[in-house]
Amino acid sequence: MTLSPDCWSEMALVTFNIIGNPNRFDCASMLKDIRVHHGDKKMDFIPVTTGERLEKPYPREHTTIRLEAYPLTVGTDEASSNKYISGVYNFFYDVPSDTVPSGTFFVSPAISAPPRKIRVSLLWAESLFTGAATNTSATGLLLGAEDSLRYVFADGYLVSMKDEVQNGVLTLSMELKFPAFDRNKNPCMVVQSTSRTGNNISALPTYTTSTKF
Repeated sequence: MTLSPDCWSEMALVTFNIIGNPNRFDCASMLKDIRVHHGDKKMDFIPVTTGERLEKPYPREHTTIRLEAYPLTVGTDEASSNKYISGVYNFFYDVPSDTVPSGTFFVSPAISAPPRKIRVSLLWAESLFTGAATNTSATGLLLGAEDSLRYVFADGYLVSMKDEVQNGVLTLSMELKFPAFDRNKNPCMVVQSTSRTGNNISALPTYTTSTKF
């Protein structure tokens, strides 16, 4: 009998999707740290002269994801499918793969936007601990017969990158921001999990202007 995990550890899958690009970009192999600050849902209580309180809700704030990684290359070939990425400058400067020839990257005024939206998926799954080949990407099928936890954030942007040497190793700090909702009030985040007793959860579709999840 296989027991369910008591907690999720550092073993996770992380996948980037660029809007309109059918390919996926898996980057867990270069990551060392994942931090997700879910958007605050603030509420104030205003006192009135009768001694009561009026509730004053605020719009839900954006979610911030911070990733620390060990980069090996400048960017990633976006024309190739299902890449394990080792560099993210093309995602930050919004440069498609055909302008990153032979691993050479040029920062110039031409790299000025419009910025491209990103979907980020984070997956913790039982198969990562058992060695099974069930999950090879954070966007794949989740089996109802296994334990798993997936966060998906869409319509965000890679807004900050910082390089520094930590403990003798070149480390890249990335910050991505995601809104709570889009202009049509559609959510930009979904959380999914399986616990051995439910149905399968389908793989995520291609990320497009009309389909987030």
